[in-house]
Amino acid sequence: MADDKNMYGPQLVHVWRTCNKIRSAVFKTKLNLWDCFKCSDPSKNTLISESKFITILTTNLKDTVGLTDQEINELTDYFKVQNGQIAYAQFCSVIHDNEPHPTYNLDFVTGLEWEDNLATNRLSSSENRRIRVLLTKIANTVRLRDVVFKPYFQDYELVAKNSGTVTLAHFARVLHFLKINVSAEEFQLLLKRFIKDSYTVNYVAFVEEIESIVRKLDSKRLIDFSQDIVENFPGKVITANLPKLPRPEIDNVCISDVFGNAPSSHPVFTKTRDNMIFEELIQRIKRHVLENSVRVKDFFEDNDPLRCGYITKSQFIRGLDILGVSKLGRLYLSPREIEILCSNYVDEMDSSRINWKIFEIDIEEVVLLRNLDKRPYTIVELPEQEILDLPKQGVECWNNQDTDTRNFCEETVFRIKSRIVNRQLYLEPYFKDLDRFNMGHVTNTQMRRVLTQYGILISDEEFNVLVKRYADDMGFNYIWFLKEVDPEEYLIYAPRFEENRRPTVPGNHLPDEKCEQKMNQLNIIHVFAKVKGIAVRNRVRIMDFMKNFDKHNELCIVETDFRRGLNLAGIHLEHMELNLICEVFRSPLRKNYVDYKRFCDSVEEVFYQANLERAPLIVPLQHVPSEDNSHNFLNFDERQLVSKALIKLAKYPDQVTNLGSLFQDFDSRNFGTVTQNQFLRVLTARSMHDLISPRELNVICKCFGVQKGLRTEFNYRSFLKNLHILFCNSRQHPF
Repeated sequence: MADDKNMYGPQLVHVWRTCNKIRSAVFKTKLNLWDCFKCSDPSKNTLISESKFITILTTNLKDTVGLTDQEINELTDYFKVQNGQIAYAQFCSVIHDNEPHPTYNLDFVTGLEWEDNLATNRLSSSENRRIRVLLTKIANTVRLRDVVFKPYFQDYELVAKNSGTVTLAHFARVLHFLKINVSAEEFQLLLKRFIKDSYTVNYVAFVEEIESIVRKLDSKRLIDFSQDIVENFPGKVITANLPKLPRPEIDNVCISDVFGNAPSSHPVFTKTRDNMIFEELIQRIKRHVLENSVRVKDFFEDNDPLRCGYITKSQFIRGLDILGVSKLGRLYLSPREIEILCSNYVDEMDSSRINWKIFEIDIEEVVLLRNLDKRPYTIVELPEQEILDLPKQGVECWNNQDTDTRNFCEETVFRIKSRIVNRQLYLEPYFKDLDRFNMGHVTNTQMRRVLTQYGILISDEEFNVLVKRYADDMGFNYIWFLKEVDPEEYLIYAPRFEENRRPTVPGNHLPDEKCEQKMNQLNIIHVFAKVKGIAVRNRVRIMDFMKNFDKHNELCIVETDFRRGLNLAGIHLEHMELNLICEVFRSPLRKNYVDYKRFCDSVEEVFYQANLERAPLIVPLQHVPSEDNSHNFLNFDERQLVSKALIKLAKYPDQVTNLGSLFQDFDSRNFGTVTQNQFLRVLTARSMHDLISPRELNVICKCFGVQKGLRTEFNYRSFLKNLHILFCNSRQHPF
C-alpha cells in the first residue's frame, strides 16, 4: 500500500496542481483551449501528436501561467494514450468543465462561503452513506413521536442572537431532552456534517434535512418494519450500523458451475442482457477487440490500483473511449449506448462504481475460454460465427429487402462487372487515392465519380440501390464492392485464354507436368536475364512499383499485385515466364503471395553489388545487357559476310578517319544510334562507301541494328568499338 501511494499520489497531486494553475489563467484571460487544439486536429478524432500538444501549451500558456518544462511533461504523460498521441479532449474537459463563473457562483467571488443557511460540510462517500442512514433513523423517530425540532433551538437563538446556530452543548442537550440518544461516534459524525465556525452547529440545515426526510417517507408511505426503533423503548440508542452486504451467490451457484459445465453468468446482469441493443453492443465490442488484438484489462487496470474490480463511472467511460481507438479504426459509442453499458455493469451497492472485471470477462470470451482446466473435454471454437458475420453499423439487412430490389441490384452489379472484365479496368488505386486514412470507405459522391471516370455510367435508381447495398455509417464500402465487381481471376488467366484460341499443330502434344517443370527450371536463367536486360536498358527501379501494394510493409504481396507491378514497371513477359518467376519467388509461409523484396534485390544486382564492405578487394562489374533479338539475328553466311566487310572498313578506323565526330553531329540527343540513311551519309563523307557492296551494307545495318519504337536504327558506338578492336589486332597480326 505504501508503494502504491508513493507511485500514484505525488504524480496526481502535481498534475492536479498544474491544472488548477491553468484553470485560473483561463478564467482570467477568457482563453478557449478548444479553439487552440481543434485547429491542429483536421481529422476531428480528439487526438493530436505529442509535439503539437507541447507547442500549443508553450505558445499559449507558458508565459501567461508560468508553466515549467517539467509541468508540461507531466501533463503530456498523464493525458497520453497507448499509440503515443495526446487526448486533448479530456484535458480541455478537465479545464473548462470546472472553470468558475462569476454569474453562477457569486459566493466564490465575494468570499462569503457561508451565506446560505442550508450549507453543510462535505464528507467522504462512506461517511455520507452512514450519515444518511443515521438521519433516516432520527427522522423515523421524529415521525413516530410527532416531535418538532425548531422551537427548542429557536428559544436559544432568541437569547444568544446567533442567526441559525447553537453551541455544541446546547445541541446535545436538545437531542437528550427529546430522548434521541445517539452514540458518541454518530454524534461526532453529526457534528462533522453540521458544524460551523468550529464551535457552533448549524441547526437550520439539520432541521431542514430531517423534515425533508420525513416528507419523503410520508410521500412514499414507508413504514419501519425492521423494528430498529421501537416506540415502547424510547431510551434505545440510535446507531448508523450498516446492514450486511448481500450474498447474490446464495441459491444461485450450482455445483456444475464449479466442477463441470459452462460457467453461469453474473446473476445481477441476467435480466438486462435480454435487451437487443445491449447484446448487439457487446458483440460489436467483441468484434473490435478481436480485429485489433487488444486486451481489455490494459485500459481499466491502471484506474484500479487496489485491484478490487471496481472503478468510477467516469473512469469506465474514459477507458471505453481509449479502447475504441485503434490503428485500423474507431469504435464509436453513442451516449445512450454508454449509459446502457454502465447501467448493466453498475455495482448494486454503490451506483457510482462500475464492475469492470465482469465487463472484461464478457468481452474476452471472444478470444479466451476460461476454466478450461476444470473442463478438459470442452471443444474450443473461437471466435463465434455470429461475431464474424456481424455487419457494420448502418448496413441495412439485405434479406429483408423485397425481391425486385435485390434482383435489380444483382443486374446492376453484373453489368458493372462485365464492363470491368471486358475493358480490363483496375479501380482499386483510384479508390485508395480518395481514401486518405485507409479506412476502406469513400463518400457516395466519390464512388460515383470513379465510375464515371472509367466510363461506367449508371442511373440514379442504380446508384441508390448500390448505396443501399454497400453503404454504412462510415460511407461507401468500396472494398466489399470491389470484391464482387472487380474479380482478379481474369487478370491471371486472360493470356491463357488467348493461347487456347491459337490453332494447334497436328502431331504436337503438350508435355506432362514433370517435363514442363524441368523446362521451367532450365529457362529461369534466361527469363531472369531478360528481366535484368529490360531493367538496365530502361533504367527502372522495380521496388518503387512494388512497395505501393505493400501497405503494411510485409515484404510480400499478392501474386496478382506482383504481376501488376511488373506491368507498371514496363517489364512485359509472357504468361509462362510470369508463372515461372512467381513459383521461384513465392513466399514459403503464404500460398498466394510473392516475396517481391527478394526478387527486387536479385534484379538490382545489375546496378550495385551488395556487401562490398565485407570484401573491399572485389572490383564490381557493370552488367551489360545483350541487344540480341529477332531483328538482328544472323545466319552463318551473313556472319561471314559481316566479318569480311568489317575487315575492309577496319583499315580506316576512327583514329584515322574521325568517324565519331560525324556520327555525333547526327546524334544530337546522344542516344548512341543513328538511322541507316545517316550511317550511309557518314561513310560517303569519308569515301568509305566504295569499300563494301550494298549487300554487305545491309548486313552490317542488320548486325548493329537496335529497335527504337517502330523502326530499326544503327548502333554506331558498337560499330566503332569493333573497328577499333580489328584495327589493333591487324597491327599486331597483319592479315
